[in-house]
Amino acid sequence: MNNIHAKAWICVIIMMLGVGLGMVSMAFLGNRVILYIILGLGIAMFLAGFILHFVIVRCSKCGSHIGRVYGNKCPFCGEDYD
Repeated sequence: MNNIHAKAWICVIIMMLGVGLGMVSMAFLGNRVILYIILGLGIAMFLAGFILHFVIVRCSKCGSHIGRVYGNKCPFCGEDYD
């Protein structure tokens, strides 16, 4: 996958799924074991999306981390992403 916008959105979706799992875990306040398992999975999924963003959302020319993706040019080297 070479589209930088798609890579960024996949990371955001993974992070939001982690937030969703964290919210779902609050339904299990009566059962602490299930609460902690689901909450731990949610936190792990959020962190996985966050770390994945730093690993794969990079300029293919200069290799710098882009952060938020604005437009179609790298803010550091000025080259097109695709």
